[in-house]
Amino acid sequence: MKVVKLEQNENKPKKPVKAEPTPSTFGGIKVLFNEPATIMWVNGKKFVAKAHNEPFDEEKGLLMCLCKAHGISHRDIQRMLKSAVRQKKKTTEIVEEVADGEN
Repeated sequence: MKVVKLEQNENKPKKPVKAEPTPSTFGGIKVLFNEPATIMWVNGKKFVAKAHNEPFDEEKGLLMCLCKAHGISHRDIQRMLKSAVRQKKKTTEIVEEVADGEN
């Protein structure tokens, strides 16, 4: 019996290996930012927030995932914003004093 050793072709270009994003862990919560989505795992449950028709924002995605984890949907947030009381800005009057001493 004859054993033949196969040589690899070193001239052949190697396929680039895609680096999979690694989720960060904070207190048992895993978070992965993969534009346009934010993915969060809490106690084995997965929550996903995606940016639609707007620029990707990591902070907004994380906050949306936290809301979803607590049972608050995007529609609930829209209702809260619509029914929120807006405080009117106070207008201040600027009094100009005449520096030349005339009244």
